Amino acid sequence: MSYPENEHVVNLEDEVEYADNPVQRTPAVLALDTSGSMRGRPINELQNGVHAMDQALKADERASMSVDLAITTFGHEGVGEYPFKNAQDFIPPILTAGGTTPLGPAGMKALDMVEQKKQKYREYGIAYTRPWLFIITDGAPNPGWQSFADRLNLEYEQKKVLPFLIGVQGANMEMLERIAPTSGPRPARLDGLRFVDLFEYISVSLSIAANSTPGAQLALPSPGWAHVSV
Repeated sequence: MSYPENEHVVNLEDEVEYADNPVQRTPAVLALDTSGSMRGRPINELQNGVHAMDQALKADERASMSVDLAITTFGHEGVGEYPFKNAQDFIPPILTAGGTTPLGPAGMKALDMVEQKKQKYREYGIAYTRPWLFIITDGAPNPGWQSFADRLNLEYEQKKVLPFLIGVQGANMEMLERIAPTSGPRPARLDGLRFVDLFEYISVSLSIAANSTPGAQLALPSPGWAHVSV
């Protein structure tokens, strides 16, 4: 079927979603490293963490309706994309590890998804808070990450996204420092493989954001999952 040029095409799925659930949204994208170095226990613990976050958000009535989640993965299949779903309808994907670490393209995809989602909110008159981006990796990114770092820095300064970079054991933290926005949150290192603690922290933080007013200062919990140097 073709449509006349410039004619507005109604997406019935969006119409139903936003009509049934018009509450303010907090969008969040998880960019997850699924490269070969994540094989074995790390990818299993990452999977468990995503499931823990999913369960926690679904158990919070407000967050389950107001948090919208999407995932990009970067590993053996290049960049994987799991489009935005409301937390109450979110189904964690099955994660498998292999290949290299195309963090830059996955980050670009995540930012593109955020912009597309914000356009949907505006189209349907849905209020939203600043989108969140969580990047979790255990290595160093493939060449070509600089363009993503430049865009991330710009979009953070323009208050378009709030990024958090988290390094798993073996991650190149110096490289993550170079990717993180200059004036933004600093990268943190995960203590061991405490992915469940990390994703429970993410779910609590998103719940706080979901119950806030746009632009408000958020009082987030202490990141007990983070490695502390002594």
